[in-house]
Amino acid sequence: GWRHGPVRSVRERTRDAAERYADLAPDVRADLPAVLCELGATRLARTDTDGARAAFTDAHRLAAVSGAAAAEARAAVGAALTCTVTGGIKDARAWIDEASRAAASADPADVADLMPVLAGARALAAIAGVDLPAARAAVVDAIGGDAEVMSLGALARAQLSLLEGGQYEEFEEFE
Repeated sequence: GWRHGPVRSVRERTRDAAERYADLAPDVRADLPAVLCELGATRLARTDTDGARAAFTDAHRLAAVSGAAAAEARAAVGAALTCTVTGGIKDARAWIDEASRAAASADPADVADLMPVLAGARALAAIAGVDLPAARAAVVDAIGGDAEVMSLGALARAQLSLLEGGQYEEFEEFE
């Protein structure tokens, strides 16, 4: 399995990131987590899960080095979604925990748009682990504003509905 994420200590991740990106100018290092998250999302959309994992992990490491909690949370959510796609539910749950921790440390305004995505990742991981009560609770929070977030919530609700035998109610939502 993939063990580059929250399974390792923050101290280990911070040391790795500091060494790997030591030659970059401080302002470049500060902006790099956002760029890497965009790259991770693009890689994930193109089903390059290895590329997505690497980008989200590096974004998380760099954000941890700079103490940017909101960026840490975004990278961790991206890594969690990547893990759910690849079936790495244990790793997805670890990343979800990491994202929750980082989001709690961030300014709420900086992570408000991230919370429905985090709930969607939590719902998908719970569904994959056949934890239906946790999935039901997370699906309620997985409703967001923009189309991508709404589609993630719809996917989670549809998967839950399939497991519970109520798939016909969800067909209209997909249309």
